[in-house]
Amino acid sequence: MPEKDKIKLLKQLASPLTLLYVEDNERLREQGVVLFQKFFKEVFVAVDGLDGLEQFKAHRPNLVVSDIKMPKMSGLEMTRRIHKVSPDAKIIMTSGHADPENLLEAINSGVFRFLVKPLSVAKLSTILLETLEVVEAEGEERLFDFYVENIFNYQNSMIVLYKGNQPVIVNDRFLSFFDMESLSDYQDHYGNLGKHFLEHKDFLYNHELVDWFNEARAHMGQLYHVKMYDTQTQVHHFLFKMTAIESKKNHYIVSMDDITELGLLKLFDEKASDDDQRFRDKSNFVKLLEALKRNSAEIVLHNFYKGLKITNPGVVVTAEDKKIEIRSSFLQQKAVLNEKRTILTSEAFPADILCTTIKKVDFDTQGIIIDDLRFVNSSPAQREHMQLEPEDTHKISLFYQEHRFATEIRIMDISLKSVQITVPVLPAGFRAEDDVHLDMVFELNRRPLIVNCAANVLLIKEVGREFQVVLSMELSKSAQKSLTEYLAKRQMNLIREFKGL
Repeated sequence: MPEKDKIKLLKQLASPLTLLYVEDNERLREQGVVLFQKFFKEVFVAVDGLDGLEQFKAHRPNLVVSDIKMPKMSGLEMTRRIHKVSPDAKIIMTSGHADPENLLEAINSGVFRFLVKPLSVAKLSTILLETLEVVEAEGEERLFDFYVENIFNYQNSMIVLYKGNQPVIVNDRFLSFFDMESLSDYQDHYGNLGKHFLEHKDFLYNHELVDWFNEARAHMGQLYHVKMYDTQTQVHHFLFKMTAIESKKNHYIVSMDDITELGLLKLFDEKASDDDQRFRDKSNFVKLLEALKRNSAEIVLHNFYKGLKITNPGVVVTAEDKKIEIRSSFLQQKAVLNEKRTILTSEAFPADILCTTIKKVDFDTQGIIIDDLRFVNSSPAQREHMQLEPEDTHKISLFYQEHRFATEIRIMDISLKSVQITVPVLPAGFRAEDDVHLDMVFELNRRPLIVNCAANVLLIKEVGREFQVVLSMELSKSAQKSLTEYLAKRQMNLIREFKGL
């Protein structure tokens, strides 16, 4: 490597690190400090081995450069003492003589490199560079081990540590999946991880508009679905997540949690009926929620109070067959307790999850224990428009074939696009796609607000002894403005009403 490039790389590696320089010769010490300060973030100085040991204990530098023969304590004795404190400490020893005896003793003492004075810049920069490359590699390995052992240590996860866009360390699960002996073997054989990601609707993979790595890096912490073949051409389904390592610039952990056994791929391929027993199996929900918990992924809870949507984030606390517990805000707990059900959504779910049983709401721990889960093809959480229940004093008249319904009609909920009503009986011949006319009266700021509009019948459903009818409205600009103002006011009133429960 050209000297210019070597110096540039040395500055890059040394700039975030600290160094301890131990030298009893004052002139050499001053010269060395000036040189080292050009590269390292901070340079600590000691005048003998004893001072060096104390400085090391106080500052824990990333690297030590020391003379071998010094008063009070030699460099070799200092090295032995430092290694009792920090066995991985990297120490470069300097000596005025290329004495084989000193060299052997230095090796036995755990000295990392041995240099003979006088020290030239070229010789010193080469040794420093070699040492710092080892320091960085060991630091990355320790960092990787920490994440694997303390965060990602579960059986089905493949883990990759990236520096920039290049993988530097992978775990055994990764190598086993691709039947490789080492990361270098994998790179020689396959190259880029993204080449394995198979095209699949709503999954992460490379295509004209998306580069998988840049997409994940732009959305740190987001869960993606990926699909890959193993060496036996069996399809595997993974939850993919990229996490930035805050303490290490431009370093990322990629985890891929194998959830193939949950059998969720079919839900992404086609709509499953709401009563499909395969997607009501509690054990599958437990496994999916446990995967979210392992990945520290956020879910969102949705509830409704008279149509008012109450939505807050939550986290999975426990995911076991006997207990599924979600933690969320106090406001969401109140909403769950009031509605006695909740809807869970996440980018990791193939569909919304409806929870129809609330076993317990613990306001002290912010815990919500849920049961009876199932995927639903559509849910109120997917509503594009706010649908609110009007106040009890509202009035509505419906005209069909120029005749007014001669029966009591109530509005269940209303939005800017549609209204849902309930009636005890229907006139003869009344059916979906018929045109009708609506006259509605609401209360706004203690004054009546009248909305007249044409409408079309979308759906008729018989429930018990009454009929529920959904109608799409054709609002004029003035009617739309009035209804928008009413819904905004009604929303604020419902918020105050809900908070006062």
